[in-house]
Amino acid sequence: MAIFSVLILLIPIIRIFEYRGKDNYGLKLSKNWIISIIIGELVLLLLAWIDYSRIVQADSANDFYWYNMFVYYRGIFPASPLISKFDSTLSDSTLLIIIYVTALIVDYTILLIFSGLKKKLGG
Repeated sequence: MAIFSVLILLIPIIRIFEYRGKDNYGLKLSKNWIISIIIGELVLLLLAWIDYSRIVQADSANDFYWYNMFVYYRGIFPASPLISKFDSTLSDSTLLIIIYVTALIVDYTILLIFSGLKKKLGG
């Protein structure tokens, strides 16, 4: 699952430097690629949740974000201060939404940086 997490961002970065069309939302990617990233992040989050749900035991203090911090790092590390502050008051679904939105923001920021780099290099 960790390789899937890397590929979700690595392939679009490569596609940025191959893309010849107009910008979409500031990114040098087609709308299909942007939608693919959104769907890919959702699939990765759901797979991480299924994997976590499989090992959860009632007598242990397993936390989804600690269990998946290296698989879903783009969503968990940036959101960890917010998650740890409100951990006891938020439901699991709310935590998953926070992690998902954070991952999308991190993806967008990274792809925006590479799009700017391509523009600066004359692409």
